[in-house]
Amino acid sequence: MQDLSAEKRGRYLENAVGARFLEAGWDVYYWKDRDLEVDFVVLGPGGEKWAIEVKSAESPLDGLKGLKTFCGRYPDFEPCLLSLVGQRAAGCRALDPEWVLSLRRSHR
Repeated sequence: MQDLSAEKRGRYLENAVGARFLEAGWDVYYWKDRDLEVDFVVLGPGGEKWAIEVKSAESPLDGLKGLKTFCGRYPDFEPCLLSLVGQRAAGCRALDPEWVLSLRRSHR
């Protein structure tokens, strides 16, 4: 089997993250305005309001422009970065990929 391209690996990770949030019962949305976008806008069962950018490799932080714009327009949402390589960005909550991919639906 051939190695996955970086682009395909990133798309698979995004799909897995979105699927896990949906399966865990979170409300999941996508946001786009012209050339700006946010991978996921999620509303959690505990009142979480997160705007999430997913990165599978080290990426220039100017790629977070959509995230910053969205959170500027909707300040109730916390900007989050989920990075497979541990990349961090000032002003963004770092989401642990293992935690997200192990989310389970909470039973109340």
